[in-house]
Amino acid sequence: MRLCEKHLEVITKTVLEIHKQEIEKQEKQKHDRRLRNAELLLQNYRSFVANTADIKSDIIDLE
Repeated sequence: MRLCEKHLEVITKTVLEIHKQEIEKQEKQKHDRRLRNAELLLQNYRSFVANTADIKSDIIDLE
């Protein structure tokens, strides 16, 4: 069975449209993940600061 040019055009447009939507969806998820990571960093900032202070004192003790 052979496809005529009109059918090929419709198939091509549909595939390109779906592909474009998938790329946009992936970009949005990527952005959301970065935003989530930034929020986690801000929420845990104080514990990170406390841990780095402990590490600094441990390094001084080792010297």
